Amino acid sequence: MSRWTWLLVDGYNLLHGWFGMNREEVSLIDKREKLIRLLMDYSGYHSLRTTVVFDGQGSLEEREVKSTKFVIIYGVQQETADQWIERRAWELVKQGWTVKVVTSDQLEQRVIFGAGALRVPCREMMEDMRLTLKEIRSEIAQREFGERNELSNRIDESVLSELERWRRGKV
Repeated sequence: MSRWTWLLVDGYNLLHGWFGMNREEVSLIDKREKLIRLLMDYSGYHSLRTTVVFDGQGSLEEREVKSTKFVIIYGVQQETADQWIERRAWELVKQGWTVKVVTSDQLEQRVIFGAGALRVPCREMMEDMRLTLKEIRSEIAQREFGERNELSNRIDESVLSELERWRRGKV
């Protein structure tokens, strides 16, 4: 039985899926930062632990911890992002986590599936992220323009009338 779901993301694989057809003159760093913000929102909304791995081709492993549940790894020493994700998926599944790996790499999908992790193709993840962003915006709009968040709207009538009696000193 798993405690949480852990999302392992092949960062550049998802990035190229997300922005691949986009011809805008936006730097890779800006695209990466936007993707990270979207993943943070997605992970927070769904209460996921998330690790995003970006290949660094020969660079030293560098971690950026955004929160206790969201870590970004830039460059993985002597490993590709795929190898790091595969190894980490095996470790997490052994520890009892539900692991989802986001990648469109067919070979990596087979390996992580063999480890007992779930595979999430980039297109599926992008669509889920779009829907989640839409839900977040809808909830924010409802909070900002919807009903006031009053206690009287959330409690039983009998309790409300009893509180009203107390307030008026008719106990």
